[in-house]
Amino acid sequence: MCFISSSTLKIDLSNTGGKMKRNIDAQNLAEILRKKSVDLKNKVCLMANLKGTKQEKDLSLPVNCRGFGRIHHFQLTPDPSWISDPLPMLPTSKYLGIPQEEIIQAQVFQLAACNFRCWYCFVDFDLLSANLKHSSFITANELFGYILEEKVESRVIDLSGGQPDIVPEYPLWFLQARQEMGLEKEYLWQILF
Repeated sequence: MCFISSSTLKIDLSNTGGKMKRNIDAQNLAEILRKKSVDLKNKVCLMANLKGTKQEKDLSLPVNCRGFGRIHHFQLTPDPSWISDPLPMLPTSKYLGIPQEEIIQAQVFQLAACNFRCWYCFVDFDLLSANLKHSSFITANELFGYILEEKVESRVIDLSGGQPDIVPEYPLWFLQARQEMGLEKEYLWQILF
């Protein structure tokens, strides 16, 4: 269970059988992670590299884009036990001028920093702590280059976290790179958490 009170995130682990509770100063951690995760002068972010991580073992498809990316499938009609969510399906179809499809593949890139530790998050904490063992500083142009190099067939780019608000420049740099490289037909979508 997550409780957010002012700038402190309290994680109650008692519902998982543990009795440990800890507090995280989310604001302070965000400031520390921002310093470790972005180089504004060179427009680079610290991006998670999934190759060889616990998260890679949990994926249904192999990592791509030299380990920095993965494919996620969004379904318009989800499993009956799950909630219906038309994002990014409907805006993607409209933006790209394509027929609405039942399944859309999204190329996902993960920022390697997050100041929260939510109980439901599937991302290993090593990939959220600006850990250079599992991440590298990389430009948006380089990531788009990897998409083109590997001929990734996704027209949706999902900028994920981590916590993208730690580096709010991240989506803007992707939009600029997309324009510089003549890739305006790509769609950009950001998950905040």
